[in-house]
Amino acid sequence: MRTKRTKAAGFTLVELMVVVAIIGILAAIAIPAFSRFQLRARAAEGKVNLAGIRTAEQSYWVEFSTYVATSASPVAVASVGPQKIKWTDQGGWDELGWQTSGEVYYTYMVEAGPSGGPPFDHYTASAVSDLDADGVPNVFGYVRPNEAGTAIAGTAVGTADDCPSTGIYDLTTGLRVRSRVGPCNPNAGQSVF
Repeated sequence: MRTKRTKAAGFTLVELMVVVAIIGILAAIAIPAFSRFQLRARAAEGKVNLAGIRTAEQSYWVEFSTYVATSASPVAVASVGPQKIKWTDQGGWDELGWQTSGEVYYTYMVEAGPSGGPPFDHYTASAVSDLDADGVPNVFGYVRPNEAGTAIAGTAVGTADDCPSTGIYDLTTGLRVRSRVGPCNPNAGQSVF
């Protein structure tokens, strides 16, 4: 009596190589997309905190009829990188009544005017970081001109391309607008990630 021989179960080398190739292709697509997603999430911190600073400045204005100028905190703008930094007040934030909870990716600063004040009747708030470590700072800002709309306080980071007197860069229209939180130039914000 002959017994029926059974074929060994398993995968062939070709089948295994196809599966490995498919996993490699999916990883090549997913890893960069995940990295960009992380950078966009980190960039949101700057906009959210600037909105909080704007609210704190407006509250301070209502009570004291002046805005508050602050020093770059938690570190100098030149020291900002892709890592989180422990928040430390370098000046003015306690008076304003605003601080972050925990560590941050951005350095925050408020320039107020006119020079020689207080009282200050306008300000520019900025958030600066180099989230992707490419040497180009990611800058968000908020430009609040004086009531007449004729005076602004400095520029974020001090370069002409960052939050100039014309305001932040509107990514949808390509125009400059004031009194709104957003990227200071076309190369800042979520559009670059």
